[in-house]
Amino acid sequence: MSAEKIAHRYATALLSLTEGKADVQDKITSDLAAMAQLYDDKAIRKIIASPIVNPELLQSVFNNVTEQLKSPDVLKRFLGTLVESKRTALLPTLAQDFKHQVQKSRGIVDATVTSAVVLNEAELKDIRTKLESMLGKRVNLLQSVDKSILGGFEIRIENSVLDMTLKTKLEHMTKFAVS
Repeated sequence: MSAEKIAHRYATALLSLTEGKADVQDKITSDLAAMAQLYDDKAIRKIIASPIVNPELLQSVFNNVTEQLKSPDVLKRFLGTLVESKRTALLPTLAQDFKHQVQKSRGIVDATVTSAVVLNEAELKDIRTKLESMLGKRVNLLQSVDKSILGGFEIRIENSVLDMTLKTKLEHMTKFAVS
């Protein structure tokens, strides 16, 4: 079974443990994201993601982190289960999957709008409003800037892309002109 599927199962289990507790889910989402950032450091990742590291040491590390973050007890116990099952390498994928499942349960979807320039608040609000009416869901809109698209914008929602960039339009025009 793939790591993504295993992480999904763990995230689903954690979601079921916190069902109906939005504040706990929000805190866990935040804490898991913070812990996943530890994996960005190669040396730290090598230790905490290794299945051969002493489980007591790993448990101590995660206990220390959860104490500093003031994590809910359910997360502390859950991390203990990850350590026992030697699945700590899944934490970054699990963190992302848990966040996605929480948002899905609340009818929220992430969308990223990429433009050549920074969009102002009114433009972002207009895009968010139109996306929400199209999707029938609340949209968590993130902004990205990529000067190479020349103009227009691109919107990514999960596996879908709405490409209204000048770069793409020019590429299509050139392709048809050459054909």
